[in-house]
Amino acid sequence: MARAFRLYLVATILFVIGIFLVGQQWKGDAGITLGYPLSSCSVHLNGAANGGVAFAGTLVVAISAILAVIAFCIGIVGLFRVTKAEKVREKPKSPTDTNTTT
Repeated sequence: MARAFRLYLVATILFVIGIFLVGQQWKGDAGITLGYPLSSCSVHLNGAANGGVAFAGTLVVAISAILAVIAFCIGIVGLFRVTKAEKVREKPKSPTDTNTTT
């Protein structure tokens, strides 16, 4: 489980870095319109990100998504994996064992 946690942590850090890199190159605007009935409400995001930094940010976000999926799979497998402590079982005591206290 610790390995999955570390991968999630790395994926989250990479995601934040990727969004920051794309955000640095973002050129555009955003708008919100409120109204009644609620079906007339809208959010508009218009913009683009250009250059190598934006491309690198997109790659970093994609890598973070892949790492998050891998960490999820490792976490699920870890739930059903038998640990070494569970493999070691106590030997059954023989009926002639004299060291037992009752």
